[in-house]
Amino acid sequence: MVNAELNITKCEIKSPFDGEIQIKYIDEGSFVIKAAKIAELIDRKIMKVKFYVPESEARFIKKGQKIEVSVTTFPEEKFSGDIYAISPMGNESTYSIEVFAKIPNNELKLYAGISAKVKVSAEQK
Repeated sequence: MVNAELNITKCEIKSPFDGEIQIKYIDEGSFVIKAAKIAELIDRKIMKVKFYVPESEARFIKKGQKIEVSVTTFPEEKFSGDIYAISPMGNESTYSIEVFAKIPNNELKLYAGISAKVKVSAEQK
């Protein structure tokens, strides 16, 4: 019993990255089993943007391509980022392709989950 109490007093929970707690699943003093989900963390310094491109335009979208994002929170400001992934599979009900980009957010102006308008200058070749 002494060993168990000693282990509890030395217990420390660390995150694999700097971030903010989005959802906390336990309270201080709660009993936690190994590998239990205790919180969801987000790193707002780099925001991930998910958007959809019509199938007919998908051939113009490339990894590394620049995007420009605007949000209603800051209507006069534009945020720039890069496409880092393109889904290899289309959505047959919407006839679109899912695209992912990252935007630096060092000033923490953007929030996870907000809606945005995305502009991609598709270069035709």
